[in-house]
Amino acid sequence: MAVSCLLRTTGSQFWIYKARHINYNISMKEIKDIGSVIGGVIKDLNIGTKLNISNIFNHWEEIVGTQICRKAKPERISRNTLYVSVASSTWANELSMMSSQLISEINSFIGEEVVKRIKFRQNL
Repeated sequence: MAVSCLLRTTGSQFWIYKARHINYNISMKEIKDIGSVIGGVIKDLNIGTKLNISNIFNHWEEIVGTQICRKAKPERISRNTLYVSVASSTWANELSMMSSQLISEINSFIGEEVVKRIKFRQNL
């Protein structure tokens, strides 16, 4: 049995009404596809970018490779700067020389330019 629902939105809030609460006098212009409403909420709350940023941490080894992953771990991202802990100052120096390549690989993997700088700290 299908259930009739009405979805109403106000800014970034939305409500789904069951059939018994629907005012059938509402014009069709007010009724929106749920996919477009959810897409709008995701865009308004910047959830897409936040999910992309989380992919940096969740897929670090895929992005940088096994060897670098063993010696460097992402810690946080703030104002387009990714902070990475490394095993030694030698690794910090080596990775800082590769930073433009790493930035390109990271942004390519997540599909948008989120990381503009990387700072390496000996902390592992």
